[in-house]
Amino acid sequence: MNPLRWDPTTEGSDWELTPELQPIAPMRDRMNILERLQRADA
Repeated sequence: MNPLRWDPTTEGSDWELTPELQPIAPMRDRMNILERLQRADA
């Protein structure tokens, strides 16, 4: 498992499933992928 490949390479409702995200393919239309969630002052 490579954590750097968890973020989809495309955005929007047609986001691309990376190999690490393939297991969630059946639920893809009911999910959102959030990334870059960090606090600037943390």
